[in-house]
Amino acid sequence: NFHFLFLLQNPATITRILLSHFNWDKEKLMERYFDGNLEKLFAECHVINPSKKSRTRQMNTRSSAQDMPCQICYLNYPNSYFTGLECGHKFCMQCWSEYLTTKIMEEGMGQTISCPAHGCDILVDDNTVMRLITDSKVKLKYQHLITNSFVECNRLLKWCPAPDCHHVVKVQYPDAKPVRCKCGRQFCFNCGENWHDPVKCK
Repeated sequence: NFHFLFLLQNPATITRILLSHFNWDKEKLMERYFDGNLEKLFAECHVINPSKKSRTRQMNTRSSAQDMPCQICYLNYPNSYFTGLECGHKFCMQCWSEYLTTKIMEEGMGQTISCPAHGCDILVDDNTVMRLITDSKVKLKYQHLITNSFVECNRLLKWCPAPDCHHVVKVQYPDAKPVRCKCGRQFCFNCGENWHDPVKCK
């Protein structure tokens, strides 16, 4: 089974980035993944090929007892206070946290946050975000942004338009028909407005 083989070979966080790149179309992703040109695929999706990760990490891991300066804030910290992605760029935990918080809360970015290093386009994976963000509000917003990208790309899913409702309604066919959310709100699945039969969607 191709899907099973794919999941075995790639961590869930990488799979999510790849799927997001293909607008959550797993058939398109499978087609590209098994056509043989993996380097081109991973480069296009802005991730490091998982099979090369261990070598990259070994090359970029330096055990040093001396403090070193963060390339963002220029403050000195012990090596253990630095972290980074598979591209090898490392920054202090505080700068990482502030960078991710700004991207998520102020810029509304979720699935396209890249490494803070100048000119680096490697994307930050979900595990890294969850590990470096401590504020539960920021984590929740990030999870919502990722979920929203999936819902927006899926023709069979729609957010309930009721204020303060965070449920998603799923249908079998994306028609202009009335649907009812768990919260009780009924709306037209096609346009998201109140059900308006026999008037057509605007």
